Amino acid sequence: MRATDKEKAKVNNSDIRRLEKTLFRIDKEEEKLLMEFDSEVLEILGNLAPLVLKEVNGLKSTINGKTVSYVDHIQTAKIVKTKGGQYRIPKNFLQRVHKSYLSPELSTAYEKALTVWFSKKTEELKKKIKNVDSYEEIERILPEAYALASLALTVFHKRPNMILRDVQKLTGLAISEGSIAELGTGEGKTLSAVLPLFLHALRGKGSHLITANAYLARRDFEETLPIFEGLGLTSGYLPENEEELAQSKGIDPSTLSPLQRAELYEELIKIKQLAYKSDITYGSKATFAFDYLRDNGIKKKEEMVQRLGRPGFALIDEVDDALVDDAQVPYRIAQNAPSYVPNMTLRQLCTMFNVSIKEIEPKVKELGLSTT
Repeated sequence: MRATDKEKAKVNNSDIRRLEKTLFRIDKEEEKLLMEFDSEVLEILGNLAPLVLKEVNGLKSTINGKTVSYVDHIQTAKIVKTKGGQYRIPKNFLQRVHKSYLSPELSTAYEKALTVWFSKKTEELKKKIKNVDSYEEIERILPEAYALASLALTVFHKRPNMILRDVQKLTGLAISEGSIAELGTGEGKTLSAVLPLFLHALRGKGSHLITANAYLARRDFEETLPIFEGLGLTSGYLPENEEELAQSKGIDPSTLSPLQRAELYEELIKIKQLAYKSDITYGSKATFAFDYLRDNGIKKKEEMVQRLGRPGFALIDEVDDALVDDAQVPYRIAQNAPSYVPNMTLRQLCTMFNVSIKEIEPKVKELGLSTT
């Protein structure tokens, strides 16, 4: 029986209310983090505090054609006295004071201090997950995780004032629940992905971002790398092949000798193993697919590149392209394999596909069939 329009409306309204409630909780958690940092900014920055505050209080802004003090037209959390003088601490310090506002040397030290603070918060979240396989556990810490990742994005992105909008946070919520979310060009898909990738990486099983091609994978990896590193996580990129690795070294792939190609292949395997061990892994759909096929075709574990055990979380970019268009032409690795012959016995089929007959015997008997 089909659902009526009224029934569909009830479901949609229920989903909207639930998402609005979660979004409200994320905003509240973000406010808590901002207030906590404002109250502890001197302790967090330590010896850097007077230097940072001096430069911040000396910043100038242009409003309506007039040059004014940066701190004069923003809210002040409090005024402090140091050996260097009296300074205002801007309210919502993390959002107001970007590393790019400071001198190069001070900017690097400032970023390191913030990395220590954010990494500590990440470790606290990890300890709150009692069962890494339970979605309820992940959902329970989602508001805190999204708030922390959202602030980290603002702090560690190379451009200032990168504050996630509600539509980007809602996109992150939909993705985390396993739904398909659509954003138009320029609406911030790359940054929306940071939230669910961070949340599921807390489980320690890895989060994968699967893109349409290598260019997009590398671009997104490079843009988000400072954010994940600021949160105390590792992030890796999967080169597609030896040719891409050669180009990254400034070598023309067409000039590669057999020996150079062999050396690059060994290096490629090591790079991929390290990337798959990272908390976040970026790569193209073709790379993930062929790595999976390759790992299932070799016998030595040390030669495998992907993680062993139960997979973690995967986010697929351009999902319609990956699951609909590409599904018509499945990935495959060609090799000399025995061909199917009509009227083969079950034992012969098991031998052909390298499967133990004992593994499937219970299911065969359950179906009322014979294993001979």
